[in-house]
Amino acid sequence: MGQATRTTKLLLDLGNRRQGGANTGKRAALDATVGVLNEARAFYIDFLLAHADKLSERILYYSEQHLEMRERAISANELLSWAEACTVETQDHPHAWPGWNFSARFPDLPFAYRRSVIKDAIGVRP
Repeated sequence: MGQATRTTKLLLDLGNRRQGGANTGKRAALDATVGVLNEARAFYIDFLLAHADKLSERILYYSEQHLEMRERAISANELLSWAEACTVETQDHPHAWPGWNFSARFPDLPFAYRRSVIKDAIGVRP
């Protein structure tokens, strides 16, 4: 049986602090965060547009249901993994593609935010 959840949304008053608005330091941090996330999203949109052929790639797989090889479109999760493998330096792939080193450009961006902007960029594709 499902569980009901309740969401409470609070408006953030970005008006003048002296008139009850948000702390100016918090507002500046929020604006800076928005800027970094927009830059990261633009990075991955540019990356996907530069490799647009990958977006229409077809994948061969074995269908247990039909007992034969079949073809399907690449999934969003496969695109996410591919984009990370090409642009993020890890132990498994220590070198990003030339010109596409996300790790160097955004060294302090947490992986959860990185994956979020990649997913967003994949959803923006033409």
